[in-house]
Amino acid sequence: MAFLFDTDAISELLCLRPLPRYVEWLESVPREEQYTSAITVGELYKGAYRSPARERHLSNIEKRILPAL
Repeated sequence: MAFLFDTDAISELLCLRPLPRYVEWLESVPREEQYTSAITVGELYKGAYRSPARERHLSNIEKRILPAL
């Protein structure tokens, strides 16, 4: 079964302390069944540019999120 992750689902992983149960569940989902949309990526960038921690968020998107897509 494939999963299309929205902005909230991806953002949770970028929190300083993501919910352990969510991380555990996500690790059980095969990578080839994990998807997101271009709209979600755009929303992540929009949130990063509005954040006081802009550089950290942009770095997370570029180094952690985009390579996983």
